Amino acid sequence: MESVENLEVNTGKGGEIDESLVLLQSLATGQKKTEALDAADKIIFAGLPALFGLKPEELPIKPEQFEKLFYSLRAMAAIDNVGAEPVASIASQLMDTDEACRVVIHNRAVAEKLQGDYDLASFDALFDLAKSKGVFSLKISEQNGLVTTAEAAENWDMSGRQWVTDTVRCGDIVREANPLAWTKALLTLCDFYNQDEEMAAMHASINDPAYYRQGGLLNGVAHIFIPQTLKRDASWFNNKRLESHGLALKALCDTLTASLDGETGAGDVGFGIAGGGGAVDWAFSDAQIKEHGQKIAETVVCLASYLKSINTDQNGRFDFGAPSAGAWEEIPFPEGLTWDTEAIRSGFESLRNLLFSATRCAPLSEIISHIRGHRYADWLQQPQTLDYLIKQARGKVIDRLFGQMLPVESPHRPLDCSLAFISTSTVVLGSDVISDVVLQYQLLQVLETNLVRAHGIVRYAPFDLTMEDGRKEPVFDSYLADNYWLVPSLRAALSRAASNRSNEETADEKHYGSSDCSTSEEYLARVKLARAGSEAQWCFVSVIAEGYARQVLKLQKLLDSQIALQGKAAVGSQDLVDGLDTTEIEKLIVYGLNKAGEFLSRSYARITSEGAVKANGHDCPAWAIPEAYEFVSPLGGQSKTHIGALPGANTPLAWGQASLYRASVLFRRCLS
Repeated sequence: MESVENLEVNTGKGGEIDESLVLLQSLATGQKKTEALDAADKIIFAGLPALFGLKPEELPIKPEQFEKLFYSLRAMAAIDNVGAEPVASIASQLMDTDEACRVVIHNRAVAEKLQGDYDLASFDALFDLAKSKGVFSLKISEQNGLVTTAEAAENWDMSGRQWVTDTVRCGDIVREANPLAWTKALLTLCDFYNQDEEMAAMHASINDPAYYRQGGLLNGVAHIFIPQTLKRDASWFNNKRLESHGLALKALCDTLTASLDGETGAGDVGFGIAGGGGAVDWAFSDAQIKEHGQKIAETVVCLASYLKSINTDQNGRFDFGAPSAGAWEEIPFPEGLTWDTEAIRSGFESLRNLLFSATRCAPLSEIISHIRGHRYADWLQQPQTLDYLIKQARGKVIDRLFGQMLPVESPHRPLDCSLAFISTSTVVLGSDVISDVVLQYQLLQVLETNLVRAHGIVRYAPFDLTMEDGRKEPVFDSYLADNYWLVPSLRAALSRAASNRSNEETADEKHYGSSDCSTSEEYLARVKLARAGSEAQWCFVSVIAEGYARQVLKLQKLLDSQIALQGKAAVGSQDLVDGLDTTEIEKLIVYGLNKAGEFLSRSYARITSEGAVKANGHDCPAWAIPEAYEFVSPLGGQSKTHIGALPGANTPLAWGQASLYRASVLFRRCLS
């Protein structure tokens, strides 16, 4: 795609439209702004509606929207240039599957490296190519260790805010690329959690769970902050995202434990990236523990006590039913979310390991002393309460996953791709390794069948939303859905034309961005501007790849231990070792390797090409991992219902980079 300065759009609609676009181009590049504004009535207001077969009053464009209109048209023109197959350079099929599961490859050089069956050499060729092109390069602050969430300067919503979850998730790269930045980032999170507003929210919830459970959307600890001030974002609308705090608790505890014995000390509870054994260079140093131990302990105790309290019902039972907006930050559903429950459970598990299983040394003993001396730490003196919390959470996760026909994230929004994170966590779903792996495979298969698409994975399946008056409305994930970044009046007009709906049905011309959809009415209003089937397709196919790789590693460890016990020569293809059929284990390993490789191919296929344009009309960086591929209508003469996929506005997304990196490292470990 050409630069803004050289953009040409051939619409076939005559000189008025061409002249309109030239003027809009001039405005966007800072040239002839006065002339563009002066000509608005004559050209833009008259010409653009004609392009879509509308009357001028049906497509009102305000002068302050001209620049956004230019980028809207540029995104639509990119779909024209792509053609019927919505991909910037090459579309290819990796597997003989049905149309819904085909794989679209967005970068020709990547396509040449993708394989149907990887060995170590062929996967290294792909992984090394991506690393050499900067696919996994992050923008890390030397001052506080924080990673820039997304580098799209035109979208402050994502580039100007800091997410707790993304900070923890990006550790999968930071721990290797810049180990000192990892502990800086965790100490920065401690500084955030120790802000007066966050401590007040924790204290209120610990003292009375109803403050959180029955309170308003802002009654809770924030999961987003401004990196320059470490203060919560005053404009944010929802403090009910809980998995963030479970992940933060786990990260702090695992890094403290690793400070003693390295990854071996953290065991299976740890991050699982560094090689086993010995010290790790991303752990807290003795000096950091000595200087910041009190602050770390305060954060750990308050986070753990907060998560315990809000998951306690009015009868004092641990029900893990705290209302949560989940990873997608939308409507907080009651009765708790399945992935949130596992994230919190794993945090409690790591805290137990820190307090009662880790090797002792002077710095750690001092932190543990701070923890046990805290005013909220009565329940942390012995392991029994933690053990019961861990048990109750695991039971809820298993019941949600296998207690009905399909796994559910929430009874109110059942099938959700955040369930894939469970397969990358430490929860044991079965009574032994093999049954655990089989259940993990079943979970991943359901998500693949229902949510995976050609450009990624949709966040959740359509569901019936219960409105405040009790009625049910069929809805779907409309965040980043078709034409999301276009001028609102243009988007509304396209939606009406494509769906034959009335003006009243699409009268809301609000640009949602990342704005509030945490009530059922706001959520439904956003849905009405989108088309079912146009959901954004996200980067989390790499999470499924990681999930399969982790199961393979469990099986390989099991098989190796059996071979070591019996002697390699004694184990034949049909042998039983301690009652285990090694042939069956090997089949499960092969299946998991194939699926991990398939989903890594899907993930690498999403890498952008040279000259691409984003769904908001801005230039797209090459060799980048988009948050999502988003659908846009064409500018030219295709059907009104045709849409094509472009890299999303938030390209690259740091979490997406870290997720693919982690999956690649683990898959490589499987192969080697």
